Amino acid sequence: MHTADAAIVCRYDTARPTRQPRLHLGGQTPFLRRANMKSKPLVLLTEEHRFLARVTARQLNTLGFEVIVTHSARDALSRLTGIAPHAIISDIALPDMCGFAFAGQVRELTHKISCRLIAYCSSCDSRDRKNALAAGYDDFLIKPAEPWELQQAIAPDATTASFRAQRTSPAA
Repeated sequence: MHTADAAIVCRYDTARPTRQPRLHLGGQTPFLRRANMKSKPLVLLTEEHRFLARVTARQLNTLGFEVIVTHSARDALSRLTGIAPHAIISDIALPDMCGFAFAGQVRELTHKISCRLIAYCSSCDSRDRKNALAAGYDDFLIKPAEPWELQQAIAPDATTASFRAQRTSPAA
């Protein structure tokens, strides 16, 4: 049994490549083990909808990322102490804080590290996109994202940037 603020940490079991990724539920233990893990990029995923969070975490895990899932801005901000994620993927409609305010606080906490901040939104409104980028997000994804979209948002590549821009921009 886990509490509402427990984080879900996904880690791919490389010793048994035929097995599906396993979800590890727990409090602080995964963070203590982080120092011993070998160069898997860490992604902090903040999504209030548990099913979508689990699906997205599994996609990221399959792509080779270690994933910490939180369901509120407050929990995500507290988890940022002591970890250095490669990327943070955040819903902009969080239950306890506006996603744009969350982005500002994340930027204050992560100003010493290189961390991609990605907005994860269910609408493709151009106003949301502009506000997200102005608030400090590096990229904007529409839910549910395809695995290749997640990969490109976390580690952008010039060859697919123009295609992604066409797909995610609203029709004129």
